[in-house]
Amino acid sequence: MVSLTFSKSIVDRLKKNMATALKLSNIRLYRLTQALLWFSECMGIKEIARLMGVCEKTIINWLKTFMHKGVGWLIGQHYQGRGRKSKLTKDQKNKLMEKAVEEKSVVLFGDEVSFAMWGSLARTWAPIGEQPTVKTSGIRKGLKMFGTIELEGGSFQYRESLAYEIKPKSLRLLKEAGLPQEFLAILKSLKSGSRYFCESLFWASQPKQAAKT
Repeated sequence: MVSLTFSKSIVDRLKKNMATALKLSNIRLYRLTQALLWFSECMGIKEIARLMGVCEKTIINWLKTFMHKGVGWLIGQHYQGRGRKSKLTKDQKNKLMEKAVEEKSVVLFGDEVSFAMWGSLARTWAPIGEQPTVKTSGIRKGLKMFGTIELEGGSFQYRESLAYEIKPKSLRLLKEAGLPQEFLAILKSLKSGSRYFCESLFWASQPKQAAKT
C-alpha cells in the first residue's frame, strides 16, 4: 500500500489557493483545493468523493494531476476561461507586433454578433400523421453589431445596424435545395421591418408507415 503525504509548505500554498478561490468565487478551484486539503488531513478518498458529490475515480484523477503538475496546476485554474482560444502562436504574435511597430500600424481585436428580434419556435407537436401549424408574429429585423478594441490604447469602436432581408442569392439556393414554391413565395414577400406570419413555414414530414412483418 502506497501512502502520500503533503509537506507543510504545500499545505500552506493550498490554503492560499483556498483564500484566492473564495475571493474570486471560483467554485472549481475551491473544490479542487478543498479535496486536496482534506486528503492532507488523512481523510479517505471514498469520504472525500462522497462530500464532493463525485466518484472516487475523479478524486484519484485530481490527485494524479496534482502530483504531476504541482501547485502550478491550481494557479492555472485562476485564469481558465471558456471563451474562444487564440489561434496565433506566441511566435506569430511577436512577429505581428514587430510588423505593426515597423509600419506604424494599429493592432485591433474585433468580433461581431447578431441578435434576432423575432420569436423563435423551439419545439411543437401534432397527432401522428398530421402536419403541425403554429402561428408566430414579430418584426423581421436583426441587430447586427461589430466592434474592435485597439491594443495599445484600449480605445473601443463599434457599429450597429438594424436590417434583415432575404437576398436573391439565398432564395436561389433554397430553390435549388428543393424548397416548395409556396414557401418561396412567402419568403419573397418578406422585407426588412415588415410584420410576418409564418404558420406555413413550420411543417413536419409525414411519418413513415411501419413495414408489415
